[in-house]
Amino acid sequence: MIKKVYSNLFFKNVLKVSTGTFLAQVLMLIGMTIITRLYDKDTIGIYALFVAFIGVTTSFVSLAYDTTIVLPKEEDDAGALLKISIAISFFFSFLTFLMLYLPLDFFKEYVSISLFIAIGTFLQVVVNSLEYFKIRHDLYHVLSKSKVLRNFILIVCQIVLFYLGSANGLIIGFILAMCATILYLIYKDEFICFALFKKQGKELLKKNLITYKEYPKYFCWSNLIFALSAGLPVLIFNQYFSLEQIAFYSIAFSVIIQPAGLISSSIRPVLLSKLAQKVNANSSILKTYNKIFYALLVPGIVLSIGIFLILPHLVVLVFGPSWFESGKLTRFLIPIFLWYFVSIPSSITSKVYPFQKYSLFYTVVSLIFKIGSIFVTIYIGLNFNNVVLVYAIATLLSDVANHFIIGYKVKKHEFTHKNTIECAV
Repeated sequence: MIKKVYSNLFFKNVLKVSTGTFLAQVLMLIGMTIITRLYDKDTIGIYALFVAFIGVTTSFVSLAYDTTIVLPKEEDDAGALLKISIAISFFFSFLTFLMLYLPLDFFKEYVSISLFIAIGTFLQVVVNSLEYFKIRHDLYHVLSKSKVLRNFILIVCQIVLFYLGSANGLIIGFILAMCATILYLIYKDEFICFALFKKQGKELLKKNLITYKEYPKYFCWSNLIFALSAGLPVLIFNQYFSLEQIAFYSIAFSVIIQPAGLISSSIRPVLLSKLAQKVNANSSILKTYNKIFYALLVPGIVLSIGIFLILPHLVVLVFGPSWFESGKLTRFLIPIFLWYFVSIPSSITSKVYPFQKYSLFYTVVSLIFKIGSIFVTIYIGLNFNNVVLVYAIATLLSDVANHFIIGYKVKKHEFTHKNTIECAV
């Protein structure tokens, strides 16, 4: 039985990614124990705002063309999509830089780091695009190593920059780590070098822009709204709570997603490749869709119990007594931990099946529901921890509902597609 499991290609690929992700997260955890003792809470709070803002801008500046790189059968088309993604991202990253100088109160705190936000946004999309190219060619061992390299350079740079007296050491360290990751992903990769440096005609670029036009039309907005639902809490907290509380939330959130992120980031690229191949082969994905959901839900619940009992004490032990509030917040964020598990099948399936219109509708409704929960709880006077808890529960409930709706749509789509093929024959 063990031999059969290990010989499974899906399991092998997940293991390759998860190994690197685990090592990367161990490095990050070690680094965080040092960072939280070097930098003050306000500086960590500003870095949390930077990361949250980058998360939002990264979701739309490529117009979602980066997510299409794994889909074409022809290598020339994938190369064209890589170039399209990078070019569009550069243009919109520059517009983001200009946007932050608009005379709006909300942007005032970000003007001083506006250039960093623009550069960080562009570099993150380039990394994402190159990673999709690695996924396309099943180069999961390279993805695994790149995660370790990124976090190692990130932590080293942030520590060194602190001792060099840099006021933006955390942010500059992030940018340097992205640059190093890009160089590593390109190095000796014949597929990426071919895609980047081969001269391609305007007709090929235009063809792919049109072929995947549904992605900027629908999926890009879905990505943006999804990112807003993840990043807006921090940006909203900044308007009502102190930078110190944002720092507490940031550390708690980082700690809570370490185990969930290990599973999520390991399974997502492999599952995306697997489902894309099934769709291209006209095979059903419904069984895989349901199997992955329940295979993740059960261990997610078991691990949540362990988190509730152990993690708050562990946070204090690792980061010190001054981060006691972060330890308490980890319990309030357990629904977010579960969400990382159960959201995987539905989010991946939306990328490989034509559910863009529904995805846009869902993300709009979900955003209103989750952000609305924050404003309502703030309005009625709940304390910071309870505001976080209500938001976390709203996030989990909305995604569980989405899973079953997507499952129904997959079943309906495959039934219709099957009948169409039979009629054609």
